[in-house]
Amino acid sequence: MPEIIYLASPYSDPSPAVRQRRYEQVCEATAAMLRAGYMVYSPIVHSHPLTEYGLPTEWAYWERLDTRMIAACDALWVLTLDGWSDSKGVMSEMRIAQQMGKRVCLARWFNLCERRWGGSHVDAVRG
Repeated sequence: MPEIIYLASPYSDPSPAVRQRRYEQVCEATAAMLRAGYMVYSPIVHSHPLTEYGLPTEWAYWERLDTRMIAACDALWVLTLDGWSDSKGVMSEMRIAQQMGKRVCLARWFNLCERRWGGSHVDAVRG
């Protein structure tokens, strides 16, 4: 059975335009991964549209659901969009996945979306 990948990415920002751009980038990466045959779950693809219905954008609100989803997935990939290393949510997701013994990798958006699927699209994170 193929592994399920949890695709973490930065999202929260005071600017709605930044949140929208990040959402669109992670949608593009998620679609590219699915087209390539990966089984992938992106919490941002799932949750961003729900913020239009009054749900918050902050990690503190989504942490409980995201922790359960990380547990259900086999690996966590971090989409290294601008701001990923400063993202409280991404850092927490990585820590949670590592504590669960999940494989954690860094994935470059350009490589995913340009369909450059050679061995260099992800780098393992040592934790």
